[in-house]
Amino acid sequence: MANRYFADTNVILRILTGDDEAQIQTLVTLFEREAIRLVVTSTVVTELCWILTKYYKFKQEDAGNALLALMEYSDVEFEEEGIIQKSLQEFKRSSLDFVDCYLSAKAIYSRLPVLTWDNDFRKLEAEFYKPEELL
Repeated sequence: MANRYFADTNVILRILTGDDEAQIQTLVTLFEREAIRLVVTSTVVTELCWILTKYYKFKQEDAGNALLALMEYSDVEFEEEGIIQKSLQEFKRSSLDFVDCYLSAKAIYSRLPVLTWDNDFRKLEAEFYKPEELL
């Protein structure tokens, strides 16, 4: 049985970009030995979306697809899997920030509205209010 480890962003980046052959080989060996199972947090997904699109110049669609494909691996689990999946689906088909997509999905799953001045929420499914609307 593989031991579970929280995956830092740099570990997932190696998997998605393959930009360091030695580190990739280390991960491949660990996966082949069934020595590790990676747990990916929503914070890491947020950072991955930013780094992939800003530093590695991935299109949002490509970044979203890469992370959605990673969700299919049996040795990788995502916290808040349903929320992350919905967030990535919205992220990949829009120009919205991942954080907004995540907050919208989290609000829907939690049945709580979002309080925001961000007009981008008009493009999302979550119920939202501007603070002055509550006065």
